[in-house]
Amino acid sequence: MTTEPPQIVWGRCRDASRWFWYAQILGGPGDHGWAPNRDASARRANAAAVKLAAGRYATIRIHDEAAETKLAAVKAARRSAAQADDGQHTTAANLYAIEPGYYDHGARRWVHSRLVRLPIVKKTARRIFFLRSSEPGEFEQGYIDRQMFEAQGWVWSSRYSTIYAEPPEVPADKPFIPPTFDTPSYRAATAPSLDEVKRLKAAMAAAHPDRGGSDTEFIAAHRRYVEARRRLA
Repeated sequence: MTTEPPQIVWGRCRDASRWFWYAQILGGPGDHGWAPNRDASARRANAAAVKLAAGRYATIRIHDEAAETKLAAVKAARRSAAQADDGQHTTAANLYAIEPGYYDHGARRWVHSRLVRLPIVKKTARRIFFLRSSEPGEFEQGYIDRQMFEAQGWVWSSRYSTIYAEPPEVPADKPFIPPTFDTPSYRAATAPSLDEVKRLKAAMAAAHPDRGGSDTEFIAAHRRYVEARRRLA
């Protein structure tokens, strides 16, 4: 089966008197650092992207907003670490949520519910902005209503169900393990058609940020296409 080329982004943004640079394979490893000026940061980010490609054909594009989000995540992690080292109470620097358990069909195992820490990056009169993980090593920014949150100590969230001010107790899971359907006849019966794979490929191309899509939409579309090709093979 053909291996899909890695999707790599790199970007840079100002950080006080320096410039921060960032490069990462979407859904994979990455690297970041600082440079004295804009041009130097671009060179280092591009060099890191080429290094991540490791001699493979890869799609590399510039995404400065990803660098800004990564810089906010790095600073939030440093603040939390510094407060922990000083023995300070770190709850105010974070929000908390529970990521519910689910069955990982690829790994064929149950992934238990876990506590999620959401670093706070900014507060305004109306909103509290925080970082959440979108993919391993990647972050995106979200926000909640500040007045409602501070009045009741929690707020509803479309992604996590509830976001809390204090770490909640993680509930005990009741794992659901579906029956195994891994016979040749079942795989043949459920394999996608060639037309379906072509449709998913077109949807992936349409979701690319260069065509007006978002990183999250493109990553999801890319996964659906790769999974369909795997099942078709």
